[in-house]
Amino acid sequence: MKQATFTKVPNKAIDDPALSGNDLRVLLAICRYANNKTHKCHPSRTTLMQKARVGNKTLAKSLETLVNRHYINIEARYSNGAKLSNEYTVIVSTDTMP
Repeated sequence: MKQATFTKVPNKAIDDPALSGNDLRVLLAICRYANNKTHKCHPSRTTLMQKARVGNKTLAKSLETLVNRHYINIEARYSNGAKLSNEYTVIVSTDTMP
């Protein structure tokens, strides 16, 4: 029998009334790909839109909210001058919530 997989998400995000359903879905999509030790991942915007079931504008708005609320950090990545997918880091510390 195949072992079930699951996604870790910070409880503070679930309890945060400032996050919309779209914000939570985007965070869940990021958390799905995040490494359990480093909390980093590199999904494409297309992948995030598909998994979160949102459009490009909604994704951009939710990413901004998640950064401003200190749930994620986003860093641009490049290779030989070419833009790669962003690096997303899920912030797991409980003392970072505004």
